[in-house]
Amino acid sequence: MINSQKDKKIARPLRIKFPGAIYHIFSRGHRKENIFLSNHDREKFLKILIECIEKYSIHLYCYVLMKNHYHLFQKTPNPNLSEAMHHLNSSYSNWFKKKHKLDGSIFQGRFKSILVDTECYALKLSAYIHLNPVRAGFAIKPENYMWSSYHYYAGLEPIPNWINSSLISSIVNGNPPEYKQFVENWSQANNAGKKINMFGEDSILGDDKFKEQIRETIKNHPLKTNQKDTLNSKALTCLTRVQIEDIFKETFQIEADLFHNKTENDLKKHILMYSLKKYSALSLQEISDIFDLKYVTTFQKIRRLLIRAEMDLSLKESLNKFEHNLKNKIYG
Repeated sequence: MINSQKDKKIARPLRIKFPGAIYHIFSRGHRKENIFLSNHDREKFLKILIECIEKYSIHLYCYVLMKNHYHLFQKTPNPNLSEAMHHLNSSYSNWFKKKHKLDGSIFQGRFKSILVDTECYALKLSAYIHLNPVRAGFAIKPENYMWSSYHYYAGLEPIPNWINSSLISSIVNGNPPEYKQFVENWSQANNAGKKINMFGEDSILGDDKFKEQIRETIKNHPLKTNQKDTLNSKALTCLTRVQIEDIFKETFQIEADLFHNKTENDLKKHILMYSLKKYSALSLQEISDIFDLKYVTTFQKIRRLLIRAEMDLSLKESLNKFEHNLKNKIYG
């Protein structure tokens, strides 16, 4: 008799994604092995994280980088969590393996994502994340650990533009001493957070009312999956606050459908390729398809542009100015 259960696959839980969703994200190393072997590794991870913030319009509230895992507290104005996290983990994993001459998986399966009820848990979750080094014995106080966003909220360093401090700061009235006091009190009351559940149930951190709100939100924002979008539909939904047409116009001062003009300056097209890679949700293969180029050719043109910009101060200034204008669009 054939066992009907033998070959039955267990379906992975679906990601809950909708515009404006707020998550507690964490990802661990394979077999709990270290994913950061040096401060240089952490610096590289943050660099890729910032690229993801810009590319996918993520609002990052808090983060901490430990030895074998990391935590993020973030909002996705567009329902692009999977795309953003795939970019982050795969880009870092590829770099890490090449640098340390390793094979195999770096991360332990899929990243974990938990929807967060910010009205009840925003401040507590930020404290939980910032107290990770204290719970692990890496630091006596959170300010003694440099690889987290605690320093910004505690007023020890200026808040960079890639950290969206509006949510947490609004709760503590923009007062760093008040935030420090909350974290200290919460740590003492909860033994550095060891007894507090910040993972929720069924991938949701919130009460029954919040769960019902989530169900209603998903109902009102049905998401189509496994659908191949055209370039135009990507430009409309785009998974980023910078529309592709805006990038076309910013680069060429012309309408998007004219950028194929063969008489246009190649340098402008290379800048456009670079901009699409950095600021749109299009993959490098999709960008290559737009320009009727091979994947490797597009990669090489973007790489040569950046190398040339390092040697040509005039080009570097023009590229920086162009990026500055785009960032104004992203961050308003």
